[in-house]
Amino acid sequence: PIPCTMEMNMDEDRETTSDSDVEVDEDGPPEFAGQANLSSFVNMLFSFLVEGTQVYSTLPTQEEFKYHESFRAFPKEMAQYASILLHLIEDTSKTTMKKPIDLSKGDSDAKLEAVVEAVDALLEQVDNTLDEMKGKKDKSSAAARKYASLRRISGVLRPQLKFNPPPDNTPVPFRVKIYKDGILTFGEPGVHYFEDQITAFKPCPAQLELRQEQMYASLDNTRCTWVDTIGKLQELERTLANCTEFAVDIEAHSYRSFQGFVCLLQFSTRQEDFLVDALELRDHLHCLQSVFTDPK
Repeated sequence: PIPCTMEMNMDEDRETTSDSDVEVDEDGPPEFAGQANLSSFVNMLFSFLVEGTQVYSTLPTQEEFKYHESFRAFPKEMAQYASILLHLIEDTSKTTMKKPIDLSKGDSDAKLEAVVEAVDALLEQVDNTLDEMKGKKDKSSAAARKYASLRRISGVLRPQLKFNPPPDNTPVPFRVKIYKDGILTFGEPGVHYFEDQITAFKPCPAQLELRQEQMYASLDNTRCTWVDTIGKLQELERTLANCTEFAVDIEAHSYRSFQGFVCLLQFSTRQEDFLVDALELRDHLHCLQSVFTDPK
């Protein structure tokens, strides 16, 4: 049985909110779903969110979910709740978005992507509204909205078309690309090229010392460099080579991509930040190998 107390009849209880559902008093503020003011209305929404999160946390996950699917009632009820949620999401988009989302078509991955994009658009709309209220809205937010609309256009050039060599989408084992002395070779399938170095690694005494925590500087006081040329990438390599420590984060893309690919590299030293365009510099990132393989 599903550990959930929600009971709902789709045909009877499904309603679509419209402007007429909000009662407006000419002599006072509008009513918020029976709440006295906006603050209490928001608190009510948060209580629903907490309750929903608690119910969700009791649902089986991964292997337990597969086990529960062996019971006849479970898949049937889950499909019913999934249909209810999809209808609620569609109805919500009709009242909050200029272009409502359609979840009646596509596979589960396509529906998930549509919901994620809708949530991102709504959050961006909230941010823009708050900026307007605070008088902070500027051209950058308009540019961000323009970019968000452009990235959904099917005619935008796919970055994979610029990759050299082009992506290999054949069903063959993955082989890591190895650059040595500027020459490209390929490793053996299933063999980690740096396995020997990793196995032999031993931290030096300085890396094991107990040190006082050193807080990072604020964004306003930290220089940030956009790295999109070979010259800037080589300068970054020299900067990192002179550091005893640096932080790195990677943003990758895998949606409808056979193997996925890295889009952005983010580096932080104690003094400055670097954002590396991994799409533009894909064929030159191997120059950072020296700093990543330096045990010191």
